[in-house]
Amino acid sequence: MPSSLTDLTALVDSIARTQDPEAMMQTIVVRLSELMDADVCSLYLCNPQQDTLILAATQGLASNAVGQVRLSLNEGLVGHIAASLSTLNIADAPSDDRFVYIPETHEQSYRSFMGVPLIYLRKLIGVLVIQDEDQNRYSDEEEAFLITVASQLAGTLHLLQSSGSWMQQPETLPYKRFKGIKSAAGIGIGRLWVIDPHMTLDQVTPGINSDPVEEKAEFHEAIEWLAEDLEKRSGKMGHHLPGDLNALFAVYQMMLKSPELVKGVEERIDSGDSAAWALRQVIEQMASVFAESDDPYLKARSEDITNIGQRLLNELLQHERQVIETPDEPLVLTGELVNITHLAEFPLQRIHGIVCTSGSALSHTSILANALGIPAVMGVEALDPDRYRGQRIIVDGNRGECIINPPEVLCREYRRMIADEKRFIQGLERLRHEPAESLDGFRVKLLTNTGLLADATPGLERGAEGVGLYRSEIPFMIHQSFPTEEEQLRIYQKVLNAYAPLPVSMRTLDIGGDKQLPYFE
Repeated sequence: MPSSLTDLTALVDSIARTQDPEAMMQTIVVRLSELMDADVCSLYLCNPQQDTLILAATQGLASNAVGQVRLSLNEGLVGHIAASLSTLNIADAPSDDRFVYIPETHEQSYRSFMGVPLIYLRKLIGVLVIQDEDQNRYSDEEEAFLITVASQLAGTLHLLQSSGSWMQQPETLPYKRFKGIKSAAGIGIGRLWVIDPHMTLDQVTPGINSDPVEEKAEFHEAIEWLAEDLEKRSGKMGHHLPGDLNALFAVYQMMLKSPELVKGVEERIDSGDSAAWALRQVIEQMASVFAESDDPYLKARSEDITNIGQRLLNELLQHERQVIETPDEPLVLTGELVNITHLAEFPLQRIHGIVCTSGSALSHTSILANALGIPAVMGVEALDPDRYRGQRIIVDGNRGECIINPPEVLCREYRRMIADEKRFIQGLERLRHEPAESLDGFRVKLLTNTGLLADATPGLERGAEGVGLYRSEIPFMIHQSFPTEEEQLRIYQKVLNAYAPLPVSMRTLDIGGDKQLPYFE
C-alpha cells in the first residue's frame, strides 16, 4: 500500500513539471501503476464534443489502442463508472455482466479491476483505472488512495480535456468503427460486398405511361420472373435451412401474388401512372401499415414488403446482376437491406457476415442469419457502403458493430477470438448428451423457448431436452392473413418431429396487447 501523502505529493509534483499533454498523461499512468503495484493503469478522458470516452494513455495495455478505443457512457465497466459517477472495485472483471472485451487492448488476462471517475466542478472529466492479473479485490486503503489521486488530478486534467488537444482526430484513424444493432452473434472477416439495389424505390419519380396494357404486361413479367427466381433459390438453399425459414421463400411468393400488390399496381397503371411509379406508391402504402405498428416484430415486417418491391423494381428496370469476381474470397454482404434472395446468390460458405444500414433485430434477415450461423449487425445508419466497396471489414455481432479497413494486428486478435469460440463450441459437444446436473447431484431439465424452428435448432444442437414454450402466435404474425389449418398442421408437425420423442409445450394463440395481427382488429 503506497504512503498516501508522500507518494501523492511526489506524483502531483512530477505532473506539474510536465509541459507536454501526452507526456503528462503517460506520466500519470506510469507513476500510478508503480505506486499501486498494478499490472495496468489506464486513463480515459471524456470527449468534450460527444458523450464518449477515449483511451488517452495506458501502461500495460496495447499502446496502439491509445486514441483508438472509444466507449459510450454506460458501455462496459469504464462506461458504467462514467455514467454512474461512482467507484467500481471488483475481483474478476471478465465475469461481470457489464464487462465488454475490447480486442485492441489485449486485456483478457487481467482479472482484478478498480476504476474511479475524474470529476471537476460536478462535471465528468474521465475515468482512471487500474488492473491486475490476480483475481483479488483491491483493499479499502488502495481504493481510498485512488479516489484521492483522482480528486487531485481532476482539476489539472480538466484544462487538457476541455481543450481537445489530446484527441487524435477521427480522420487520422487507420480504420473506421461503426455501431449498430446486435442481430446475429459471432465474428466474421471478409471483403465488403455491396448489395446494389441500383435505383431504390424512394428514387422513383412520378411518371406516366403511354400504353397501360404494355406496362401491366411488363409488371406481370417481372412478377413471374421473380417468382421463378425465388423458386430456384429456394431449391438451392433449402437443404441448408430449417423448414420454417425455407418457408420464407413461400412468404415472398405470397407477397408477390397478393391482391393488394397486384391489383393496386394495375389500378394505378390504368389511371395513367408508370409501372415503376405505381409500384413505389403501392409498396410504400403496404409497408406503412406495418411500419406504424407499435409492436416491434410487426414493424419489422415492413422490411420484407420493401425487399419485394425493390426486387420487382430491379426487374422492371432490367438491371444486370453483379458478377462475382473472386470465387473463394470471404464476403460480408452490405447494403440497406440484405434479404434472403441476396443470400441465395452466393455459396453460403463465402458469406462471413451481414451488415445492413437499416432494419432491426426482429427482421427476417436477422432470423436467417441466426439460423445459418452468419454474424450480422443491423441498423448501421452512419455507414455508407459505397464509400468502402471492396475493403476489408470485421463484423462483430457480439458487440453490434463493424470495423472497416482494420489493421492486421486487430484482424489477428479477432481471428484468435474466432478460433477460441470454435474451440469452446467443440468442447461443449462432448457435454451435449450429458445430464444437466449440479456438482452436488441436483438434476435439472434444460428446455428451449421458441416460436420459429430456426430458434429451436441451436437448442437441439446443444442438447436441449425439449421445448418449454412454443409461441404459436409467431406463425400467425408472419402471414398476411390467417394461416389455414393445413398450414398450421405442417408448421407444428415440423416442430414436434424435430424434437421427437422429447416433450414440446405449445401455447395457444396469444395476440392482443403487445402482439397485434395486421389482418385482425
